[in-house]
Amino acid sequence: MESILNDELQDVVFTREFSLDTRFDADDFKSLLFYLGFLTIKEKTPVNIKLGLPNYAIKEIYFEFFSKIIEDYSGRELFSSASRKTVAELALNGNIMPLVEEIEIILNSFRCLW
Repeated sequence: MESILNDELQDVVFTREFSLDTRFDADDFKSLLFYLGFLTIKEKTPVNIKLGLPNYAIKEIYFEFFSKIIEDYSGRELFSSASRKTVAELALNGNIMPLVEEIEIILNSFRCLW
């Protein structure tokens, strides 16, 4: 997800049919985003296809959409004053632990989805 939002091109093998019987992998996710219009073909060679964000507007919509999902599931505001303080603590004092703890809380809230 981060590499997509950073506008890095994504190699993909398109998923032609989704099934609840198989695990949803990275190619499935990229394929779904392509089918929904969030990604577009940027490069095509005989052996692979690279996807990227179609434009800045989609990038912003995409970021807002997934930020909202993360906030809804975690019950935490991503850009709160508390989370900004954890980043400041890392930047100013080299202390990464508050940021790590904040990220752990958010990631643990997603365990019910796996």
